[in-house]
Amino acid sequence: MIPPHDHPRVPAALLAAVSSDLRPVRPSPPPSWRAIGILPLALAAVIGVFYFIGMRRDTAVMGPVLAWGASFLQVLLAIALVWIATRENTPAHRLPKTFVRGALVAAALIIVGVSLWTFHARPIVIPARFSAWRAAYSCGLNSTYAGVILVVLVALILGRRLLAERPALVGALFGAGAGIVVNAGWRLSCPVSSLSHALGAHAGPILITTLVGAAVVSLMARVAWGRQS
Repeated sequence: MIPPHDHPRVPAALLAAVSSDLRPVRPSPPPSWRAIGILPLALAAVIGVFYFIGMRRDTAVMGPVLAWGASFLQVLLAIALVWIATRENTPAHRLPKTFVRGALVAAALIIVGVSLWTFHARPIVIPARFSAWRAAYSCGLNSTYAGVILVVLVALILGRRLLAERPALVGALFGAGAGIVVNAGWRLSCPVSSLSHALGAHAGPILITTLVGAAVVSLMARVAWGRQS
């Protein structure tokens, strides 16, 4: 053991410089609270779809479970994905890769299951006198716009302090959650429930918002790392 008098002494000027630079740091809220904080934004997105597109007239025939229950389940699913993303962005709370991948697979299966359930209960297709391609293009384009706007907002709110080793994964989870939220509202606005339309025009934009989210958060991380270096 080195005698106490032999320990190297830190210069007083260095201690003063370090002490003068110290500032109190506000601790980050737990991942669960950060994810729940997005719930009002998610509900606002669903209401926004109703405001701009309108609500399908057969929601009463669908019943509260299929109409509102399934869409609320999707909103909770989206919040769960955002929760996983916030944990990924917190080094001490990261979940195993298998759990994250399993959550994404489960989310995809739930979206497909809700689409199948809706078509089985209300098998509404596009009449032959209308263009199925145009209807799909309109739904897909507008829901993609809504999902991209939502994922950018989520990334700006939750991605300001990026600590994730895999920012693309965080962004992909943000994007998947945003796309699912928009889908939750869109399925209650567009009456067409055929599987080609529901999975292509309604659920397809989820893939786009997932990719957009991965790109946006990766860019944010690159900019943040560039400033630090």
